[in-house]
Amino acid sequence: MWSGTAASVPYGTFTGQLRRAALGPGLTTVSPTLAEPEQVSPGAAATASSGAHPSAAVDGNPVTRWTSGAERGGPWLRIDLGQPRDFARVRLDWAAEHGRSYDVEVSDDGSAWRTVASRRGRDGAGWDELTFAAVRARYVRLHGRERGTARWSLWSAQVFDAPDLARGKTTTASSQETSTLVASNATDGDPSTRWASGYTDSEWLAVDLDAQAPIRRVLLDWESAAGRDYDIQVSDDGTT
Repeated sequence: MWSGTAASVPYGTFTGQLRRAALGPGLTTVSPTLAEPEQVSPGAAATASSGAHPSAAVDGNPVTRWTSGAERGGPWLRIDLGQPRDFARVRLDWAAEHGRSYDVEVSDDGSAWRTVASRRGRDGAGWDELTFAAVRARYVRLHGRERGTARWSLWSAQVFDAPDLARGKTTTASSQETSTLVASNATDGDPSTRWASGYTDSEWLAVDLDAQAPIRRVLLDWESAAGRDYDIQVSDDGTT
């Protein structure tokens, strides 16, 4: 656990073992730090049709959970992201009391909902990941259609950002400072690697997305040697 050299126990297995053990003093009050960087839901406001502590589903703590009441119809859990966000994936971690059939719905105002993904006939606990075309919305709702058990019990509901179109794609640059600080480091998805240019102005970095795709934003993670003035440019042919 300390050195990080052993990889024999998957994280999901580890958290499952953790849930069966007694918690040490104060562990439920420590702010969790295990959220993946692509998540947009940790700490979001959450409400539910029934049950206590709906926020436990989005607190990032793997040993807290939301449990619904024994409703006649399907329960629901609503997550308020605080502002409109782009996302394309929802990951659910069910306890033994799981939903059997449910929809993932989104809304701009918390009133008018549209369905972006559905699951039917689920028959067990554990992880369930639902992906869909990227949408932009403020609210996300897990809406039950058929209960698998009398109640719902959910360890976590995680909402993930729209996919990074540049990750792993062919990347070129005007120059590189050393043989290891290459252009592909900027799009390899590894936060510990980086590209560095030569010591001149008018440097550039270009990414080939392989095909035309809608682009809404570009996220840059600068090292201390940051650009001062720069433009974001797009091209259909890599020339114009």
